[in-house]
Amino acid sequence: MNNRPASSAKSSFSNPGIILILFILLVVVVGSVPKTRKHNGSSSEVLSTAGFIVRNDTFYYTLVLTGLEGETQLPEIIFMPPGGSVRFEVPSRAFETTRANIKYTVFDEDGESLGDLTFTLVNPIVFPTFSNIKTTAPINTQKTSTAYPDVTPLLIVTEKY
Repeated sequence: MNNRPASSAKSSFSNPGIILILFILLVVVVGSVPKTRKHNGSSSEVLSTAGFIVRNDTFYYTLVLTGLEGETQLPEIIFMPPGGSVRFEVPSRAFETTRANIKYTVFDEDGESLGDLTFTLVNPIVFPTFSNIKTTAPINTQKTSTAYPDVTPLLIVTEKY
């Protein structure tokens, strides 16, 4: 049973302390991403990219990107509010599997950290997928894909009841 009061129009993220904490997390994430990326010393050329979508279907939790390692770029947004989604692109190379490790920290509507969500984006050129999905937060995850013809791996995050 959910004992939460009805949501008001005012966002709880307007608190200056919470905004400061989220800004510090942004600085840490941006500072931890290397300026140049190497791909195992291989000289193979990028053929294309594979897209991966993460969708936040929770009602109360905000996901904040706090770790990114491997062959992908920072997404357009690092704060994923309830109902939000983000797309990652991982390069495709001939005869290589490319990977990127992603870490999100899950915050409740009061700005309190509830735990982490980590996963790996795996692109073996054919049938890209999410792997090693782990969480310490009170959330569930579901691997699926978008509808045909643009079949893209999709990770859906929901509250754990």
